[in-house]
Amino acid sequence: MYARLVTLKLKPGSMSTAEKLADQAVSVIRGLKGFKDVTFFGNNETGEYGSLSLWETEKDAEAVSNATKLQIRDVIGDLLIERPMVRICEVYGPKG
Repeated sequence: MYARLVTLKLKPGSMSTAEKLADQAVSVIRGLKGFKDVTFFGNNETGEYGSLSLWETEKDAEAVSNATKLQIRDVIGDLLIERPMVRICEVYGPKG
């Protein structure tokens, strides 16, 4: 299994926009191949937001960017301070 961590920085006080983005993104990614789960997080004071999603394969995790790219631009527009950073890592579940 693979984790896809996305972080981005919006103007402080953008929580309602981040929540709208999350609501739209989840409706798209739930239907994608290999999707397992997603959690969204954010800090309204600092403008730091992100998501952590789980995927069956690394290829599945990488395919998400193309499916959500346009929605991100449409929803956040000029609120974006820093480009989203995406990291994909293999998930390890400790034994014991």
